[in-house]
Amino acid sequence: MNPQAAAVMTARRPLWLALLAIGLLTANAAWCQDSTEVVKGLLQDVRDPDSEKASAAAQDLAAYPQQRSQIIPALIEVLRTGQWDRCNGDMREQIAWTLEKLNAREAVLPLLDLAKSGRPIEHECAE
Repeated sequence: MNPQAAAVMTARRPLWLALLAIGLLTANAAWCQDSTEVVKGLLQDVRDPDSEKASAAAQDLAAYPQQRSQIIPALIEVLRTGQWDRCNGDMREQIAWTLEKLNAREAVLPLLDLAKSGRPIEHECAE
């Protein structure tokens, strides 16, 4: 490559790298926004009376650790107040599993309170 061509390529490199960086940042911002919307939807679904829908949502929430500050308080509240059409113990067990996957130390006391309450927290549905 002749010196002039090398100079042109070198001059364009920062522009190319800047454009690549902007593209990556934009894609990352869009992904974060998309994941926030997905998490909002899953948090609504976990409150759904349909236990199958709610259980799937609780399980899926474990895949969004970057949203844990939004997920954990909501799941703790659902543990306290959630009622499903069936398998309430299974639902609470699934939520506890998701909290464990998110390393939710702040859920330890609410989980202990739930265990002391006498409400079912383990598998109770026949398969």
